[in-house]
Parts: sequence; structure tokens; C-alpha cells
Amino acid sequence: MDALSAEDAFLAGVLGVPPLPPEAQRRLAASIAWDRLLALASPNLHPTLADRIEPTLPPPEARHRLEAARRAAGVTALARRVALREALAALDVAGCPVIVLKGAALAELVYREPWLRPMEDLDLWVRPEDAARAAQALVRGSYQPAAHSPVAIGLAPRIGPPSLLRHGPTTVEVELHTDPVSLAGLSRARRERMWAQARSMPLAGAPASVLAPDDLLLHLGLHAAALHGFSAGWRSLLDVSLVLERWRGDWDWIAMQDDWAREGVGTWMRTTLWLGHALLGAPVPEAVLDPVRRAPSLREVEALAIEQLGHPGPLVPTLWRALFLPRRWRDRARRLRGLFRARYRGEPEKSTPRRPGTAALRGLLHDAIVKLPRDVRAWWRGDLRGERLRSRLGLADRRARLQQLVLGLEPADRGPQRSSVDA
Repeated sequence: MDALSAEDAFLAGVLGVPPLPPEAQRRLAASIAWDRLLALASPNLHPTLADRIEPTLPPPEARHRLEAARRAAGVTALARRVALREALAALDVAGCPVIVLKGAALAELVYREPWLRPMEDLDLWVRPEDAARAAQALVRGSYQPAAHSPVAIGLAPRIGPPSLLRHGPTTVEVELHTDPVSLAGLSRARRERMWAQARSMPLAGAPASVLAPDDLLLHLGLHAAALHGFSAGWRSLLDVSLVLERWRGDWDWIAMQDDWAREGVGTWMRTTLWLGHALLGAPVPEAVLDPVRRAPSLREVEALAIEQLGHPGPLVPTLWRALFLPRRWRDRARRLRGLFRARYRGEPEKSTPRRPGTAALRGLLHDAIVKLPRDVRAWWRGDLRGERLRSRLGLADRRARLQQLVLGLEPADRGPQRSSVDA
């Protein structure tokens, strides 16, 4: 890829499927800046780099940082295992079906060792009708509402069960999802099919369910592309690539592409797969990638996606983008109105009813109590003002451009292309 810097190329090689051998790493390492490399990777990939990079290559300071990340990852992985085991056991006793999502499942399914897949929290998917019972089961055990949740500070005792809980002994947080945002673009029938196809398996020594491989790939692809616009960083591509490698000979590509087309998410999935294939060598048939390869905008998509991968983490909050990106006040008002409708009233789809009043109120309280103070702290640090704000707004603007380009890559897909980037 022409858009790759020396650090990008080294990172892609080390994270590749399979990773670069030591001799090739030495050749590429001669031209990289290690501080920039570690910044591109972000801390959540440092344990993987410590495991895959030839130990003699990094200079002392970088080597120290990677080794510290490796040790910390081992300790936190043990804490997560305890927290996950107790959460799953409590939900099993309460009779609440649960699907373990993202990192907590991937750590044991596709990574060589669980500590190689750091994560911010444990994501558990429960059915909406089980949410209150699930939260109560966890609270009866070793969990309590997280300190920054509305329920914990007494402002929302009747709004609904807490979605974010903290394991007392380890401080590991568990988030209970009833409708994962990254799956919001899928039809209700498709989400129900995920539940029907879920596979039972023990995780952390407790009974659990995980998504079937094709559903797992779909979730990861939409999470990386449609939800985050590739700003979740290189780890999201590594997750996808390892899943593709894990079930290399089992994919029914024709059936999956038909499924994506029916759901209107084909371009998001193919763009994710193309990046995983081009950057990390993920095993994807050429025929699946052909529509992306033939797109006239491929070079621009490539450059924009790589830029987003190199700036992991949240960009400017959605509210701030609505206020500052449009040039005219009329456009700002339109964006704010659309944001309110999507966030608090629900998308007006025929298959999905609008959010009931209590859920909308809960969303408002969550944003006021959790997001607003976080944004104020970011403003106080200087992240949301001055040159930093302008830089982050530029990234957000180019992320929106990337979204538009991806949606236009494959007009032949049946059904509307849905995106959760601005959710």
C-alpha cells in the first residue's frame, strides 16, 4: 500500500497472519521511530507487540514500555477471568441467557493467550426482557453499579437497571448490552438469528455462549467499520484477521455475502475484509474483494482508513461535531435535531419501535451524568479546544468522508447501506 509509513508497514508486518519473521523485522526496524510506532499501536496492542517483536530490536526505553505492558496485561487478564467467571455463574443461576461479546470471547477463541487481548470492560449481551433480572443477579453477587452510572448516584432509581457494573474485588467493569450499538443497523430478525445460532462453550471456567463464527465476523466487521469508522485502531483489524484465520476452511462466502446484501452492510464488511487482507494478510478470497478493488475511490479510502487506524480512540464527541463541523447555523440545527431523534427517540424503522419514554429518559440521564462531565474534563485538559480541537475535528471530517466513500463503493448491494458511525 502506497499510503503506509515505515511505522505502519512494520506494525502491519508484526501483526500479520502470520507475523513477520525476525530477519524481516530487523530490515524494517532500521527505518522506524519507536515512539511513533508505539503511539500508532496504542496501549491496547502493546502486549501483542511485546509478544511478537524480536526482543533485541526495540531500544531500551521502548523495550521497557513493552515489557511493562506485557506484565500488566498478565495481571489484568487474571482479574478479568475472575470477574467473568463470577458474572457468568451468577447469570446462569438466575436463568438469564447471555452471549459474551468481543474481547472477552476473542481472548479465548482466537488469541494464543488471553492476556494478549486487553479490553476496557467485559461486554455481555442479554435480552431486553432479562436486563433487570441480570443486573439484580450481578448485584446480589460481587458486583455493584459503576460509580459513574445514573443508578449508583441515586438520580435514576426508577429508570431501569444499570447497564455498567463493577466487580468489587477486581474493579473490572461489565457492561450489559440489550441492543449492541454495532448491530443496530441489522434487522430484528437477523439479531434474533444470532441468538438462535449462538454456541455454548465454557469461558473462564463457567458456562457461556458466544456468537457463531459468521455472526462473530459480522459483529467485528460492523464494529470496526460502521460504528467506529476504523478509529478503533489496529486491534480491530487484528481481531478480524485472527477470526478469519481461526476458521479459515469453514467460511461459506456465498451465503455470507448474500446475508450482508440482504442486511445492507456489504460494503462495510468488504472494506473491513479488504483492509485486513491488504494490511495483515487475512485469508479472504479474491472474488470477495473484487468489488472493492475495482472502486475508483480505492486509493482515497485506503489513505483515510489508514489515518483513522493510526489515531485510535474516540474522536470529537458527536454533540461537538454537530455544533462545530457544519458551517451554517441552519445545518447545525438540522444535525442537532437528527442527533436527538436518533439517540433518544430511536430510528423510525418499521421493524423497530421508537424507544419508550423511560428508555429515552435513561439515555438523557446517562449522557448528562456520564458523557457531559467527561467532555468537560476533556475541554479542561485542552483536548476539546484550540489546536487540538481543530485537529480532532479534521479527523472527524475525514472520517465522515471515509464513510461516504465506503457507502458508495458497491451500489449493487440490495437494500440501504446502514451506518452507526454517528451513533
